[in-house]
Amino acid sequence: MTSTVLPRVLSISSDKLLIASGADGAPYMIAAQTLRHACTCGDCIDEKSGQRRSDVSRWPPKLTIASAKFDPSDLLHVRFKEDSHRTTVNIGDFKTDPFFNSASARNELWDASLDPEAVTVSWQRLNEPLEHHALLERLAHFGFAIVSGCPAQPGFITRLAPYVGRIKESRVGPLFDVRFDPSPSNLAFSADELFLHTDNPYRNPVPGWQILHCIVNTSQGGDSYVVDGFACADHLKRNYPEYYASLTETLVTFAFRSTDAHFSSRRPVIALDDDGHLVQVSFNDRSLRPVLGAVGEVERFYAAYRRYRRLLADPAYQVRFKLQPGQAFIVNNFRVLHARGAFPATAARHLQGAYLDSDWVNSNFLVAHHKHTGDHGYVA
Repeated sequence: MTSTVLPRVLSISSDKLLIASGADGAPYMIAAQTLRHACTCGDCIDEKSGQRRSDVSRWPPKLTIASAKFDPSDLLHVRFKEDSHRTTVNIGDFKTDPFFNSASARNELWDASLDPEAVTVSWQRLNEPLEHHALLERLAHFGFAIVSGCPAQPGFITRLAPYVGRIKESRVGPLFDVRFDPSPSNLAFSADELFLHTDNPYRNPVPGWQILHCIVNTSQGGDSYVVDGFACADHLKRNYPEYYASLTETLVTFAFRSTDAHFSSRRPVIALDDDGHLVQVSFNDRSLRPVLGAVGEVERFYAAYRRYRRLLADPAYQVRFKLQPGQAFIVNNFRVLHARGAFPATAARHLQGAYLDSDWVNSNFLVAHHKHTGDHGYVA
């Protein structure tokens, strides 16, 4: 451990410990059952795989702490009364395990002042550990990055994606083409302006990330722009708390229908985790179904939705750029809304896209962060 205050046991109760550990020496409680599960002894942890052998059903139905103390290396040793099991616990695991550290701690909220160059990395250098880590770090903090110098060739995404995550199958396959279609099944394939949105909120699960790679773009117009949905949600929470409550509490339906697919899902526009942290924005005018409910609740929802939409439409929150052939941009589909301006239907414009699963992107970031810093966990 790297704390400046030596860890110590403050008090022992039959079913819990109160300990002090960390730079501030603040006390915190750990239940006896948790301590037993966290045991790192050879009987509880497989030495080769590092996986747990714990069989919870074999524990005594009640666990009573008989003794507890820290050794000089800051490992906690606990003995249980019922079966005399001696548990060894690395308290640092509770602080650095990524599952105990919310990804929300990494989020750096941004607005129109974010320079696209600050989130741009080079494809030619992406095989270098520092550049690869830089890409994943930008994605972790900003939910958005641009990769420049890519080959302007169809199928290139299959080479880029492994640096970020693993491709998730879309409705039309692993890759999809975004170009003008005179009879589009989705307005994304028209030449119309597309307002800010997250993709596929009607899917369950929703794709976590999206890559869009520019192959051809000779159009006048068709510029891309992105907005940090979490920054706008934070503004709403601070200034319009009743609207924030409505968008986090009201379940709405998103749906998509075509000749070959019927999708629908219910979720709030702004989703929170158990600690009240922002975890997902689902916003798509094209697929939001009419909201049902009591009149007062429905009116409050639509007022909140309009206010949030006006925030998204405010240029003060928008980062704009024209995607050039050989550029790809990557967005966190749970956080960053993307859009494009209208362009002439006769213009040559061809983007290719793919979706990625969130857990692989997060995993790749944690692995790269460990290699770059030596930290086993991530604490922002």
